[in-house]
Amino acid sequence: MGQAWKTDIQIVEVRTDDYVRGLARMEYWAAAGAPDQAVMLVLAAIPEGWTASLSDFAPHDVSAAISLEAGEAKWVG
Repeated sequence: MGQAWKTDIQIVEVRTDDYVRGLARMEYWAAAGAPDQAVMLVLAAIPEGWTASLSDFAPHDVSAAISLEAGEAKWVG
């Protein structure tokens, strides 16, 4: 049985392994899926050693500007 994908847009915060003044550089990704699926999608797209977690940003802030299919993740900034 396959994974059931939801098409909600989630914003995921990524911490890279690139440090500036002792702080990890941050990136933001949008992912189309339920919250737990969104983190998994982004982790599959980023390099090993980087971390991902759900962001506090409201998805509607970027969802109008980005087009994603269910199960897709994309860098947004």
